[in-house]
Amino acid sequence: MLESLVVCAPAFAVWTTHIELEQKNTKKILDLVDLLSEADLISSDRLFNNFIASRSSASGSWNMSASVFSICYVALALRFVLRSKEFESAGLTIEHLFDKLLGKEIDNFVLYHMRRTSVYQLVHSLLFSGYLLGLSYFQQVPILELTSIWWTAFVAFSFTLPLCIVVFSFLTWNYMDGVGHPLTTTLQKFAAANQSWQDVARLINNECMGLDTVRIQAGPLSTVVVTQNWLIELCRYSVNVVRQDSIELVVNRADAYQRTGERIADGEVIVQFINVEVCPLRPIVKPFAFRINSIDFLELQNSVHCRVTVLEGARFRKTTTERFLDVFIDTVNKNPPYEIPRNTASEIEKCIGCLQVQADVKLVKCCTQSEQCVNCMCRPLWCIECMGKWFASRQDQEAPETWLSSTCTCPICRSVFCILDVCRLKIGN
Repeated sequence: MLESLVVCAPAFAVWTTHIELEQKNTKKILDLVDLLSEADLISSDRLFNNFIASRSSASGSWNMSASVFSICYVALALRFVLRSKEFESAGLTIEHLFDKLLGKEIDNFVLYHMRRTSVYQLVHSLLFSGYLLGLSYFQQVPILELTSIWWTAFVAFSFTLPLCIVVFSFLTWNYMDGVGHPLTTTLQKFAAANQSWQDVARLINNECMGLDTVRIQAGPLSTVVVTQNWLIELCRYSVNVVRQDSIELVVNRADAYQRTGERIADGEVIVQFINVEVCPLRPIVKPFAFRINSIDFLELQNSVHCRVTVLEGARFRKTTTERFLDVFIDTVNKNPPYEIPRNTASEIEKCIGCLQVQADVKLVKCCTQSEQCVNCMCRPLWCIECMGKWFASRQDQEAPETWLSSTCTCPICRSVFCILDVCRLKIGN
């Protein structure tokens, strides 16, 4: 106890002395303030007004709230430009907001996308000036105080870019009947000697209205349109148009990714994208490339009439359904065949699933382990690939390891069968 008092005594003395000095200084400061307030009230009011003015000017300069506004504005602008699902569901897209100005795509395909690209360029360029006006209106930031060369360049760029787009897009191209527009320049290259770009545009408009037109989503920023004679890539700010007889498609790379938040069985690649390069066969055609899902590549390959080359480095990864289909076919080939009379072989029709090949399987109860399986009385109506796809579609997609041992129902009569009950057709003597 005594040792504690000895240790604490000096500190207590210093603390006591400090308190006495603070009290004396406080008293002197209060006396000085009273003297000033009594001697010169006008000067005090002037000092107070200057203090308020300095605080007001400080609040108008760049502060933390302006930084928060900048971050929120950039985040919303990016979601608007990239067309997030939330903005699309709310109707906040260029096509929806300016539908009356753009018109309908089916009425005039070429003119619609000429207007669409111009509107995209104008609206997206206004995002820069909108940011500056938002800083000035909501945060009271003096945007016209050009204190830095970088800030001066940004302000000049933000207000000059929309003006240039308005002059070239809405005044020059519209009043000159589209002459000089990048799309009309491209169409003019495919025009014959006695044709203009309007004649080529009519041909494209007529083909785009056909039922055989194929649309493939090439990422969030572009779409590929395939008609009978044309291949068109619709981008945000441009449109690439080529004739199929003047190009060759080359698949030069395939990249595989795994989607987060989904079950991945046996290391399956959930999604795979391939790079397709459009190589021109004529010097007037400008080369370009696009990126599509590997699932859509088969549809693209079947739609185009030009040559499609897949390089050795571009390897396609099979999905779970495709791998199961290989095992399904191998297993069915080992099952005992179903023999049909030769005189009735001509009665076998095409598969009702794909309408491409002849039906070649019949459901016959062959397994002895499952009591659920029954004999199907339907005549052969399906090919082995369509039957395998039907079998896979009726299984638990989260447990592909159980597909081979599971059962399914006949697409027609709903009779239960397993993979051992699928038999190939064999023509008898």
